[in-house]
Amino acid sequence: MIEFDQSTLEAPSEGLVLYSKGIDAGSDIGYQRATKRVALTREVSVIPVDSAAKPTGEPFVAVTRNLSAAGVSIMHTEPVKDNFIVVELSSKVGNRLQVLVEVLRCRRRRVSFYEISGRIIRKLDTDT
Repeated sequence: MIEFDQSTLEAPSEGLVLYSKGIDAGSDIGYQRATKRVALTREVSVIPVDSAAKPTGEPFVAVTRNLSAAGVSIMHTEPVKDNFIVVELSSKVGNRLQVLVEVLRCRRRRVSFYEISGRIIRKLDTDT
């Protein structure tokens, strides 16, 4: 598990959250999926990392678009340049789950929003 101070992260804009909720699921037609996706709009912490899950950049907050057992799609106001990210989901009672994600695509969705999609490689342990 990568530790960082979440209190320093800036929340996503209301516009990004609203846009993430309104994206047409049909826009992914043509992409083959091995597992079923679930639409999910939720703030997540994201950490740019290398393939060994060592941080390479500053954490930021993004908004999920959808999630499956095999992958995740998030929205952010800036593109990512890293090939790997750690996505952290937190519950209301404080439980945290971090997964290492290989970034498969990062594309502009609007003038100021980017969709970052990738394959979940593995769950990070508490001692990672």
